[in-house]
Amino acid sequence: MVLAYLDRTDRIREVAEQSILPKMGTQIADDGSLPQELKRTLSLHYSTFALEALMETNQITSQIGINLWSTPAPNGKVASQAVDYLYPYYLNPESWKFKQIKPFDQSRAAILLYEAGTALGNQKYIDTAKRLKSKDYKGVITKDIVYKKYKDYELILTVDFAETDNPAPFVVYLHGGGWARGNNGSSRSLSQYLAKQKGITGVRVSYTLAPQSDATVKVSIQDVWDAVKYIREHAAELNITPECFGFLGTSAGAHLAAVAAMTVPGTKAFVGYSGIYDLEKAAIIQKTKDPQRIGYFCGRDPKVLREVSPVNLIPKKNVPASMLVCGTCDVTVECEQSGIFASALKKRGGVCELLRYEYYDHNVSSKTSDKMEEIFFKSVDFLTDHVK
Repeated sequence: MVLAYLDRTDRIREVAEQSILPKMGTQIADDGSLPQELKRTLSLHYSTFALEALMETNQITSQIGINLWSTPAPNGKVASQAVDYLYPYYLNPESWKFKQIKPFDQSRAAILLYEAGTALGNQKYIDTAKRLKSKDYKGVITKDIVYKKYKDYELILTVDFAETDNPAPFVVYLHGGGWARGNNGSSRSLSQYLAKQKGITGVRVSYTLAPQSDATVKVSIQDVWDAVKYIREHAAELNITPECFGFLGTSAGAHLAAVAAMTVPGTKAFVGYSGIYDLEKAAIIQKTKDPQRIGYFCGRDPKVLREVSPVNLIPKKNVPASMLVCGTCDVTVECEQSGIFASALKKRGGVCELLRYEYYDHNVSSKTSDKMEEIFFKSVDFLTDHVK
């Protein structure tokens, strides 16, 4: 992840070929099982967890032509063997013959099979993933809407409609990716869970990314403002309550979501995972050598960085309730960013929960983290309490 932010494709290739693939090969048995995970009391869970880590890493390595699902390790083992081994148990978890002291969540299998199936061109996996989609999310009506057009690209917002006849509160979700990559598929599970279980409509927003023409951080921020404007102007069509809303973002998305939360009047809540809130101090900006990122932040003009730092945008009154999540061993975005923002919010009289996870890194809230479910449901409770 750090190497991706630094655009070190040479090192990404080196790590993939000399570390990830060899280690992967040693963990896969001849039958495709993962023996080290089978020793655990939640063996199906952790077998899946190991492949979820591979799935996340593949999102980076695939950008330089290394598909971790199909590339053989030095000993000839391939990750797809592990998926093939687990596949029948994903269909029928009760047939799992090793220790699993808690019920297995098939929605995790659905996500894994969809990603692996897409990477491998395996339609069976993709079709199965759709069938396994958890009852917690099944049936949510989703609609893609073009909310803004540029000369050479369009911006989409994806609406996950709350299951209610009455106008619903809504949450705007912004994805991470170093302001340069990613898409609005991020936070889909959380958005659809809140829509299905809590009656909160989710709106997953795409925004201008650094590689796109004439992109700057101010352009991306304007995109988010325009998305919110579109949502509120189409409140009747979307069946939402325009005065009851909040924002959630991850990493770079947390930065943009925080800017919106602090500047859009009436915002009720903000949730940020591993976010950047004081750009004048953030290493990801101040220490980068990536010319694209430097250009995106207008040559690191101090005036611009001050103007787009959430810590400087906190309103004098009606401060949105906030929940900030960070890992103390995050080397991509230092945990102190969340601490600085939390202190500033509280100083203005805002409610702020700061969740600092000792020894966790930038991916503390991701599928590869054993804290993912805890953070997921803390976010559900927080947004439900403050947005509805």
